[in-house]
Amino acid sequence: MASLPTYQYTPLSDARTSIRLLKLFEGVNQDHIHGTIQVYGIEEAPPFDAISYVWGTKSPTDFIVADSARLAVSPHLKTGLRNIQAVFSPEWVWIDAICIQQADEV
Repeated sequence: MASLPTYQYTPLSDARTSIRLLKLFEGVNQDHIHGTIQVYGIEEAPPFDAISYVWGTKSPTDFIVADSARLAVSPHLKTGLRNIQAVFSPEWVWIDAICIQQADEV
């Protein structure tokens, strides 16, 4: 998995009317969480669950696989995603640490 490229966010056409959502894939790989991140207009977005994520002090030292690329996440968030995937299997989720491009101040 180290050879995967780093995830590149698709720009939002308008941050006031667009949203990124994560869809977790089931049972693709037991070692890594896999999913896809898609951009939707808020009015056209499929139903989704929003997850309140507490930041904590650990930096993103782990990763998930999003659209065949490595997306850095904290170990705490990765554990939470694994639990969500195992128990709830939501279709789409919104998680601020993933769905908001954290390095983009705009």
